[in-house]
Amino acid sequence: MRIGIGTKREDVVRFLEEYGLHASFRTDFGPPRIVGTAQDVGCPHFFGCGDEVMIEVTVDIDNEGNVRSEPRVEEMYTNCL
Repeated sequence: MRIGIGTKREDVVRFLEEYGLHASFRTDFGPPRIVGTAQDVGCPHFFGCGDEVMIEVTVDIDNEGNVRSEPRVEEMYTNCL
């Protein structure tokens, strides 16, 4: 399955959970969105950061819960100096 424009909220949540991400709903700082997050360890140390990384997938939805833009994926280290 692919998360495309028009995908229903329930399908987005199912997709994220199938890939091991925790789904949450947010309405702060902008349009409503679904955010999937996961943490992992084992990444190389990089500029003062440890080996824990967080992956975040953000999907903007409309008021009916349908996807309104392409998902955005970000990764970040969680234990940096």
